[in-house]
Amino acid sequence: MESDTKGKFTKVYDIRSSEMGPDYRLKNESAARYFQECFAQYCTSKHLAAFHISKDHLKWIITEMNIEFLDQMPRWSENVLVEVWLSEVKRYRLYVDFRLLYQDKVITRGDSSWYILNSETGRPANVSDIASRFELLPELTLGSRQKNSFAPEEGSPAEPFGEQHHKVTFFDLDFNYHVNNLCYTAIAFNPLPVEFLNKNILSSYSVKYIRETFLNDELYCRVQRQGNTLFHQLYDKKDDAKVCLLKSNWIPRQSETTT
Repeated sequence: MESDTKGKFTKVYDIRSSEMGPDYRLKNESAARYFQECFAQYCTSKHLAAFHISKDHLKWIITEMNIEFLDQMPRWSENVLVEVWLSEVKRYRLYVDFRLLYQDKVITRGDSSWYILNSETGRPANVSDIASRFELLPELTLGSRQKNSFAPEEGSPAEPFGEQHHKVTFFDLDFNYHVNNLCYTAIAFNPLPVEFLNKNILSSYSVKYIRETFLNDELYCRVQRQGNTLFHQLYDKKDDAKVCLLKSNWIPRQSETTT
């Protein structure tokens, strides 16, 4: 079931077993999949999905995303309502906000920024024509546009907290044949110790995508910890260039009594 009213596109999704954690609930880090799927459906309804604009040598590129988790996720086979809308337009950038609701309560919210890239020149295209096909709704889920710092604060110690190499496989790629943005999140979280993940749960994260990577590229991720905040830096091994930066915040995991 989907609808497009008052500038918001909404769709209901059932939680899939492949996306639940050991507590049988949707993993926090998987929630962004529902937002991006819903936004893709919204674009499809406007004939602006990736396969539509590719005819004009254009492609969607996400550049940043901020996401907060406000309450428990639904369990497997339960459903979540996803809302997306276009909240702001600049010459070369579109801002898309989103919320996930479970039993009429907002459990996740966030925002994102997108470019339309010319696949032949590699340069951003003017987004005014594409933006005109959406209804603009200047409602910001996070109150304002965040300006994120992806480096530990000066004056406070930051400890190394994991490092891992990753060679890009075919299964990391999307339809543009570059690494899917959600795969970067998985790569960024992979070095975290199991003991930490068992005791803590993700409360929010911000991510900045810097450049594309492709099949057989060798990436490595370094993680630093400063209190309850982790800083994840992904590099391309061949030239030591930054590929993706991510900052994540964590809170102690609460035990849950089941009957």
